[in-house]
Amino acid sequence: PAPKPPPRVGVSVLARALAFREAIADPAIANRAGLARRLGVSRAHITQAMAILDAPTEVLAAIERAERTGRAVTVGLWRRVRAADPAAGVVLIERACL
Repeated sequence: PAPKPPPRVGVSVLARALAFREAIADPAIANRAGLARRLGVSRAHITQAMAILDAPTEVLAAIERAERTGRAVTVGLWRRVRAADPAAGVVLIERACL
């Protein structure tokens, strides 16, 4: 039989949001619109990606715990977490990543 492909590695939504925030701090970029122009995406895309930074503390803590184990919270999981109440979001993260 053919070997199984390696598991897909997701991009961490938290890492991406933090990278966007750091880029916006650069005077050459200055704001979300400037970052969006530089990346060739909409400002709404940047805003939605950075929304994770406004998540409740317990959700951010669960994401950080998951990422310390080497598991990234992907966009798909983040969408489910964002739609849930904070306690349910923590459970979703823990089930998926821990």
